[in-house]
Amino acid sequence: MTFLPYDEATIVALLAASYLDSKFKISHDAKIIGAALRAVFKVAKNKITKQLCTWGQISASCDRHPDRIALKFPRAVVAPKEYLTGSDGKEYLSYDNCFEVELYTYKELQCIVHRLSHVLVQDGVRAGTTVGMFYTNKPFFVFLWFALWNIGAVPAFINYKIKGLQLAHVIKVSQMSHIYVDPDVAQAVRDSEPDIAALARPPPIVYLDETALFLVITSFKAPTYVQPVEERKKITVEDTAVLIYTSGTTSLPKAAIMNWQKMQLSSSVVGPMNAIKSDSTVYICMPLYHSTGAFIGLLPTLSAGGTAALGAAFSKTTFWTQVKLTEATHILYVGEVMRYLTSNSYHPSETLHNVQVAYGNGLRRDIWSAFKKRFHIPVVSEFYGATETPSITINYQEGAEGIGAVRTYGWLVSKIIRFQQRVVRLDNEHEEPVRNPTTGLCYEADVDELGEMLFRLPDQTQAGSAAFAGYIGNKKATQKKILHNVFRKGDAWFRTGDLMKVDVEARLYFVDRMGDTFRWKSENVSTGEVEAISMDYNTVTTGLCINQCVCVGVQVPNHEGRAGFLIAEFANDANPEQLSQFLRDYAGYIVDNLPPYSRPLFLKVGPIQLTHNHKIAKNVFRNQVLPSGADGSEKIYWLDVARRAYVLLDERAWTKMQRGETKL
Repeated sequence: MTFLPYDEATIVALLAASYLDSKFKISHDAKIIGAALRAVFKVAKNKITKQLCTWGQISASCDRHPDRIALKFPRAVVAPKEYLTGSDGKEYLSYDNCFEVELYTYKELQCIVHRLSHVLVQDGVRAGTTVGMFYTNKPFFVFLWFALWNIGAVPAFINYKIKGLQLAHVIKVSQMSHIYVDPDVAQAVRDSEPDIAALARPPPIVYLDETALFLVITSFKAPTYVQPVEERKKITVEDTAVLIYTSGTTSLPKAAIMNWQKMQLSSSVVGPMNAIKSDSTVYICMPLYHSTGAFIGLLPTLSAGGTAALGAAFSKTTFWTQVKLTEATHILYVGEVMRYLTSNSYHPSETLHNVQVAYGNGLRRDIWSAFKKRFHIPVVSEFYGATETPSITINYQEGAEGIGAVRTYGWLVSKIIRFQQRVVRLDNEHEEPVRNPTTGLCYEADVDELGEMLFRLPDQTQAGSAAFAGYIGNKKATQKKILHNVFRKGDAWFRTGDLMKVDVEARLYFVDRMGDTFRWKSENVSTGEVEAISMDYNTVTTGLCINQCVCVGVQVPNHEGRAGFLIAEFANDANPEQLSQFLRDYAGYIVDNLPPYSRPLFLKVGPIQLTHNHKIAKNVFRNQVLPSGADGSEKIYWLDVARRAYVLLDERAWTKMQRGETKL
């Protein structure tokens, strides 16, 4: 009995500690702070020792554990049909034999990169030059990327879905010395050769023969090239590491500069925050030309000494088969992918996997829990960030709390992070921060109040700094992203262009995109770009001309993001025959000149009203009611790609879209 009071006190203390931990998330914050401090020390060490090139760090890992698997690639093969039995006792088509998993050890990766570097140097690639990569997801993407880093060149990741004037623009703005083209998507570049040739200084286009080149770069006798250490040590955090192309808000894609500071943060922070370790395998079917696939998926995985399993592209039919075959412990996602998987019919492979963490961005609250439960995923780690943002937010979500949020921290980290990330109050009509008429400073949004998400930059930050490098050849767009004198004189903040809100528990929620961009098919769409190309239709048509047009994103039930919706006003009145011809001709023009995610999927013809100051009020159109307007009298058309025509959106077609029976 002597020890009973002590035992009671211990129990009370444990209960109190448990309560405090539950309320203030002390242990949760401790993990985050520990991971952040380790990352900060690692980055600081790399700066001091002048080892900022991420390939140099990965190459050192190749020497430490040469036999560990660096890359897996389930390559599709033709195979006879096989079946497997599901938990319901029924037989299902098996896709296990439809893939052969290629493996590359860290040593093999290093050797291939060094040999490929020699080939590129022989082609004329030099340190400091910018080299375009028009490539799909495959090991060759990684080989080429790291070989360019090994030489000291700057890879420019081109979206292989663009062509024509868009492709010529990204080549021009980046001043590429060479372009290397994946044979699987070479036709788009071949079709664009006239536009590229019209440039003042068109670079050589190298259509790679992967079969022949692979024999060279896997030969033990092939010569190698490694950039001298003294040259690599000259790299600074401000230097450009990679170019990524983002949607322009007024015209064509912008070349966002990803500097070496960004690479350091990517390789040091993302992995620990998502429990990626040396024994982890991360399945990545998101495009590597995007920052999510490259810098949230592949780079943190290899920096941790783990295995990156590359999927050629997302397939809702074989997604779980590839996850199973590659023995993935993590999967990288965007919200649209999770919705596709959750709405897909049952297949036995969907639970025959080892996945512990699904991490990515854009997973919405309405399918979050259903996804975890159905596919037996213990953790969803939702992050928020863009190609240009100086940092990211994260919600490492277990259990039931924090569903739908893009940031959930405990009391301590929430207090600290407020100095770096805030939501600013907006003037909704003009989509600009509200400023105090006396001080000129902005207001922080109240709890549950919509506002624009901002990230802190060093005071007096201008374009080209390590914190925000900006866009090549687009000083105006760069300066628009920086907001000065926000919460105190002299401060600087990065504008995300995203509407967010913070709840009473300091959880952060993404709500929507602002202004002239919207997101569809995991891509940011520039309304200005769509409008500009739509107006160029007038230069190729002999029929009806567009007087003015407006592009916005509209919501489609059971679909992630917003679909393109164009309102077109003709220069002259149109009779039914002319309108019918326009619906065919304009559809064909759009299919030929815009990638699938940018095409206006819906079209309305009619007058466009201007505001009192002669501006187009886009907010009016964003709330368009489909399929036929609020009163049911409007004629709206949808893009039938197979027929290369816009056809009337009736109730039957609209119902099929909502059910997912019609592919948008």
